[in-house]
Amino acid sequence: MEETSVISPWVNLNLPDVILNNLNEVNFVKPTKIQELVIPAAIRDHLDILGAAETGSGKTMAFAIPMVCRLLEADLSIKHLRGLVLVPTRELAVQVRKQFDIVTKGTNIKVAQVTGGLSQQKQERILRSSPHIIIATPGRFWALVKIARIDGFLSTFEHIEMFVIDEIDRMVERGHFEELEHIVEGLKRDVNERRQTLVFSATLTFIHTAPKREGKKMAQLTTQDKIKQLVTLSGMKKNKKIIDITRVEGTAENLVESRMNCNSLLDKDTNVIYLLKRYPGRTLIFTNSVDASKRLYGILTKLKFNPIPCLLHAKMDQKARLKNLERFSEIENSILIATDVAARGLDIKGVEHVIHYQVPNTTELYIHRSGRTARAFSHGITVLMVDELCASKYHRIQKSLGRKEELPIFPIDSDELKEAIRARVELATESESLLHKVKKTTSKENWFKKAAREADIELDETIIDQEDLYNDKDYQIQLRRKNVDRALLRLLKEELPKVNDKNIKARVITPEIIKEYKNTQISTAIESFSKARKGDVDFKKKMHKLDHSTIRRINKNVKLKIKKKKK
Repeated sequence: MEETSVISPWVNLNLPDVILNNLNEVNFVKPTKIQELVIPAAIRDHLDILGAAETGSGKTMAFAIPMVCRLLEADLSIKHLRGLVLVPTRELAVQVRKQFDIVTKGTNIKVAQVTGGLSQQKQERILRSSPHIIIATPGRFWALVKIARIDGFLSTFEHIEMFVIDEIDRMVERGHFEELEHIVEGLKRDVNERRQTLVFSATLTFIHTAPKREGKKMAQLTTQDKIKQLVTLSGMKKNKKIIDITRVEGTAENLVESRMNCNSLLDKDTNVIYLLKRYPGRTLIFTNSVDASKRLYGILTKLKFNPIPCLLHAKMDQKARLKNLERFSEIENSILIATDVAARGLDIKGVEHVIHYQVPNTTELYIHRSGRTARAFSHGITVLMVDELCASKYHRIQKSLGRKEELPIFPIDSDELKEAIRARVELATESESLLHKVKKTTSKENWFKKAAREADIELDETIIDQEDLYNDKDYQIQLRRKNVDRALLRLLKEELPKVNDKNIKARVITPEIIKEYKNTQISTAIESFSKARKGDVDFKKKMHKLDHSTIRRINKNVKLKIKKKKK
């Protein structure tokens, strides 16, 4: 009786006992809204479903539970593929697999994952085990279908009873359209009258506002146009159900959104470090490029952040990606710097803050990035770093989301703390810049030597003199970097100013902090930049190279402060 009362909301969905027990074990107390609407329509009414809900709303369980229920009623003695789930990325496949493992515990249903990054031999072993459900990326799955034997496990799709596409809009964006089309054609060819198709997205009814330069070329799709496209692509039946619980704002109800205006790159870096130091918590930072993520990672490493930040970008191998994701999800107050490879579908529990280091290129990306926090019934905060170069992009996102008001400015409640952080960040960014110069010089020198060696050319004295010049420049840069690092280490030994408890509202970011400051924001982002530009110069000009006298002055000041403390 006690167990039933805990999971009573699930009981109302008429789920098998084994699934109810599995949900109870992982403390899934009640279904989310999308689950309440999708599960009965799929299990009881046997309908094809086109579902849309904000990220973090529980879409994965909304299709995992009906698929497992369907297979529990089937005769699994005959070894055929019964369920297929297609997702856009390997990382999402891992997350979906974990959810299926929860639901299938205590059953005879075998679930397998087929994605890139695995050897062909391992993939063949997976298929030889005859899994009932496969979770796959379209490219790898289609590659295996093409090499399947006539009598092989993937030679026919006629036994597939449930077909799911998750993040279908992202699937097309990532260039999977062709493989997805081939797979759907195969499903249409190998007819199964009982087959159900479930398609999910976070931005189903979203109308994209194209950049001005593309606006004339791209016809905007209405909601109905997009639905028709998705239905045609996925091969859904005419008798389908559309379940759309997305909000007009595009983001989750429990998400508090804000922004910080940045007058320069140094200002942006300082703002990010301020947030991380002032409000520790599991934080996900999104960048628009691999280079930007590496640069920011280098700065945080220079500043001796503990725990050490994690990286996630497209150029990392699969093993490193998964290891960093695991570290991020397990360590308290951890930081993950990621490109948009992580923005879709990943269900990382306990993400408290999302920082957009750069304004995303599309509104869809903004929605999906922000969706990494405030998942299910939790609250979360997102902070968008807006600089002058991307102000128009920020306003385009606001317009696309139908918002008339600016995002509220995130409050800085300790100017003293921010200034102390700025001094450290300036040295850290200079050190990182000098490191990049050393690598560039060394790379150029090594390339020249290699080219000469391969061409069997003996370097003459002029070239050797040039090499000595390279070495001299390299030495000067390394010497300057060494001095900068020494000055930074001295600053890092000092304690940061403590925030005056009388002037702050909380030690952590809360929705109330943002909302309280909302009424104090009177200017738009562009107006703020115009005012700031009068007293500020371009960051690249302002970011002067630290000369020896500047470094000596910093060292002297730090020494004096340390002596005073000892006294």
